[in-house]
Amino acid sequence: MSDIQQLHKQDIFVSIIVPVYNDFERLACCLDMLHCQTYPKALTEIIVIDNGSTPRINLSPTRFPQARLLYEPTRGSYAARNSGIAVATGDVLAFTDADCIPDKYWLEQGVRALVDNKNISVVCGKIDVFPRISGKASVYEHYDRLFGFQQEYWVHNFKYGACANLFTYRSVINEVGLFNHQLKSMGDSDWCVRATRLGHKLIYSDTTTIRHPARSSFKELMNKTLRTTGGVYETRQEHQLTNSITNSITNSIVSRLMKPNIHSINMIFHDTLIPKYHQKLMVAMLGAVLRLCRVYETMRLMSGNRPRNT
Repeated sequence: MSDIQQLHKQDIFVSIIVPVYNDFERLACCLDMLHCQTYPKALTEIIVIDNGSTPRINLSPTRFPQARLLYEPTRGSYAARNSGIAVATGDVLAFTDADCIPDKYWLEQGVRALVDNKNISVVCGKIDVFPRISGKASVYEHYDRLFGFQQEYWVHNFKYGACANLFTYRSVINEVGLFNHQLKSMGDSDWCVRATRLGHKLIYSDTTTIRHPARSSFKELMNKTLRTTGGVYETRQEHQLTNSITNSITNSIVSRLMKPNIHSINMIFHDTLIPKYHQKLMVAMLGAVLRLCRVYETMRLMSGNRPRNT
């Protein structure tokens, strides 16, 4: 009996949860790849949550027979994911985003990582960021490729992973609770912190892979910087009075945002996909500008202003 047959013999039913907002074209690509998974279709369901798209998302049952479409009017991807969780029937919940392209082995490898590691409750998979034109990445795309989704670094250093590629058991969700839907960013970090506080362990899986398009403009990177800075700040405020361990974790994240990172600079100048020295320098300068924006936004929030809804 093959490894995959042995895995499937356990009849692990998987619910795939995909929030979407005004992004039907990339959602369709994501769903096409989910339809091509090596994991048995009989053991999967796909739950798509339209988070207020204009016009509303409409899925053809002929093209996407596995997909179930929900509508969640409360703005925010975490509110949308919670709606998906509420109707999911799987033993395992697999999270990804509408703009992600799962590898055809994604489900198989994500479930295997959970099954093969008996003491692990959460699997955070690899997020491979790619430019629009292969081999011709812009400065912005190079930066996002290197720093947009540092999933392995986040898991090993801060014990959290992004919901763009995350697997966990239904029983863990039941114990930890839903995502904090009031957070517009870093709700996955908040959820992982709560999970680790309860004793659950996370691992990074290099073989559980999805691809994500790189952000290709300064505006896109700036919007993400402001959003995630607000998310980190809100998460820190949420936990600092209730749990000293959680507070130390979120403090370390804030500290990382506020001070120069020699590791990041080394990553840029040793990256072989950035061919010229002046391009490396421009990526490093872009990183410095965005870091200053994080500092400014953190100070703005500390003065009592509300996080931006970018």
